[in-house]
Amino acid sequence: MAPDELHAAGSGAVESDAQAVGDGILVQARRAFVMEILGIDDDVGWHLGIGQLGLGQHVAHHLVGHADDVLGLDADPFDRPDAAGIDIDAGAAFGVVHALAGGKGQSGGDDGSKGGQAAHGEVLNLRLWRTDDRFIPNWGDDMAFPVVTHQASANLLRRLVSPERTRESPMRGGMDLALSETMFALLVEDSPTQALLTLAELEKLPNVKVDHAVSLASALEFIQRKRYHVIFLDLTLPDSVGDETVRRFCGAAPELAVVVLTNHDDDQQALMALEQGAQDYLLKAKLDAASLSRSFRYAIHRKRAEILVREARDAALEANRQLERRMRQIDCMYGVSRILESPELPLQVALEQVVAKVPTAWLKPETIGVRLSCLPGLLPSGIVQTPVFMETAYRLESQVFAGSRPAGRIEICWSETPPAEGDEAFSTAERELVRELARRIGLALERACVQKELVQLATTDFLTDACNRRHFMQSTVAEIQRAGRYGRPLSLLMIDLDHFKRINDERGHAAGDEALKAFVVMARDLLRDQDIIGRMGGEEFAIALPETALNPALVVAERLRIRLAGLQVPVGGGEPIILSASFGVAECRVGAGEGLEACLGRADAALYRAKAMGRNRVEPAE
Repeated sequence: MAPDELHAAGSGAVESDAQAVGDGILVQARRAFVMEILGIDDDVGWHLGIGQLGLGQHVAHHLVGHADDVLGLDADPFDRPDAAGIDIDAGAAFGVVHALAGGKGQSGGDDGSKGGQAAHGEVLNLRLWRTDDRFIPNWGDDMAFPVVTHQASANLLRRLVSPERTRESPMRGGMDLALSETMFALLVEDSPTQALLTLAELEKLPNVKVDHAVSLASALEFIQRKRYHVIFLDLTLPDSVGDETVRRFCGAAPELAVVVLTNHDDDQQALMALEQGAQDYLLKAKLDAASLSRSFRYAIHRKRAEILVREARDAALEANRQLERRMRQIDCMYGVSRILESPELPLQVALEQVVAKVPTAWLKPETIGVRLSCLPGLLPSGIVQTPVFMETAYRLESQVFAGSRPAGRIEICWSETPPAEGDEAFSTAERELVRELARRIGLALERACVQKELVQLATTDFLTDACNRRHFMQSTVAEIQRAGRYGRPLSLLMIDLDHFKRINDERGHAAGDEALKAFVVMARDLLRDQDIIGRMGGEEFAIALPETALNPALVVAERLRIRLAGLQVPVGGGEPIILSASFGVAECRVGAGEGLEACLGRADAALYRAKAMGRNRVEPAE
């Protein structure tokens, strides 16, 4: 047929009948679905040639949108792989559409023209063709388009406008739900009449089985016994009314898709239902199989999307939580390391700060209690803990080792309700954290022990455990400066054990060493903690007496002399050793700016005077 012949076909009556055909196709094609199709852009480039049919562009788009997958290049239903278009006569089309709409279609001849003329008085042809890079049809080419028979036209239109085509639309991408497997729905409706009407429409859905509940309580019992895909929920039930119905049901079954059924066309109520957890909102007066089918599919997809979003949100929150927890742990360990490695802080102060820092590694630091227990000699107090620490069975602990020696224990307690195994403080990460804290504290204690030993070796006389000469001089200088700053007195004692060389010669050097150690022990027992005793060399000792003037210092010296004279030093294999000593005492003239060397010189002169006067006596400096 030439283009001018095509455009000349039809009349006003034909246009009217053609418009009825278009309306019939539109009804069967699902109005909502056609609206979706209107926005589709086919890259292949389909076009529809219509004479004076007046079917309307919505029907044209609908037919075009499905003809590609109906015909295709690989499976041509007309056994013409190279076919580019089809002609459908209006008589056959009207018969099919009229039958689909519920009327009785009229049959036509083999080519459909007689049936079409009997129905409308004139043959109408619908011409459909495609263009692409390989084939561009020509309206004037007689071999471009084969004529489709009545049966082929009917089959094609049925496939284009049937509900099955609506469900299987490729334009829906991955959002379509293929109801190839049996699905289950639950209708919750207390009205018998409305329930019968709704069930009748639901039964038209393929592969969908429906149960019926008359109240919210019975619906909750149904979902406990059986797994459903969609719940059609009436808002007005004997035991629940309005938004409360949706809230209660969605709260009891948050994983189920819910479609709300109501008689009220209220946008606000619809929004409230969706906010309470429903996926769709339908009016009972407009219920039909098409709307229920669409709502059935969309509700499932929306619920799946909600679940995916919720799972993604929960995963993101958990990831953020884990990240925050890890950042807290890193910050805690960094702070602990800085505290423990600070050379300015005494060990006691450092461990107190560490114990206060440890709870910050948890998301709720105010609920975490920490206690650090050390063996005697490592810490003055022996125990450092936070105020919220309590003795409970729900706590983590780890042994602290200073090198290979047990040095103490660190304990972490949960002051609130105890967490479940694998959660919060009892997770693997927190267990590793506690072990790492114990390891770092152990290293700090080990360093402190080594440092203490080094300090002792550097400041203490290895034989008598008194201060060595260097440490005595440093400590006494600091005391003299303090005395001068505050105007306080300070005295020095110079002591020399009498006839000590004779002890070494007659009893041996081991006996002499025992005598020296016995003198230091006796002196420390008599002196105060702030008094400083040092070994200046050989059998010569010096004692600094802070906050002590000359006369009290003379009394102290006399007490030491008397105590030493009565001391008997046991020595293996012989008689005990009897000792005596000579003392020189001088008060430092701090007000006149006298230094340590000058004061020691005056005390040493007094000592030699005491030795010259017969030994075993105390002499004040001049």
